[in-house]
Amino acid sequence: MTIESPAQRPTAEIAPLDWHASGEPGALPADPVLSGWLTDAGSLTARLKAACGARFRLELLGEAEESAPADAAVLLGGRTLVRARRVRMYCGDTLCVGAATLIPAATLAAAPWLGDLGDRPLGEALLERGRVYRSSFRFAPAPATHPLLAPVLRGEASPAATLWARESEIRLAAGPLVVYEIFLPGLTRCAEH
Repeated sequence: MTIESPAQRPTAEIAPLDWHASGEPGALPADPVLSGWLTDAGSLTARLKAACGARFRLELLGEAEESAPADAAVLLGGRTLVRARRVRMYCGDTLCVGAATLIPAATLAAAPWLGDLGDRPLGEALLERGRVYRSSFRFAPAPATHPLLAPVLRGEASPAATLWARESEIRLAAGPLVVYEIFLPGLTRCAEH
């Protein structure tokens, strides 16, 4: 795992994606399989594990202190400095999902277990704790070069020019956090059992 200092991360403001609620025009891709993955309100980790079986794996890319994008800062009550945790989820050798979790310092201080997840999926840890609120998803097509996506895609085969992402806010007793999940083309090849 890599834990970077703020000086190692770009501080330029990240342009927000064009987020849409599920009922809005253009909110979801035309592919019904991909749309089904994007809109599933259940545990993404559990669904991937069911689809991939023993071939599922999660790779922790690293954690770093960085500035939250403006749209995330709004969800985080104006907090702009966050701990960003980035992971990749694979089915065998196929990259299916990348995720970035933005955790404000106050939330991390009140829930230090969030800083000790290692390569454990966030969703599993949240389900164990109960009393977790997750907002409705917002969706956006996103260029693979967008700063939210690029760290998750680094070193991978060149994906489609545009990928689909979803954003949600999670509220714990300790405070809020924001999760961005990026859905890659390999995901639609996962055959569910």
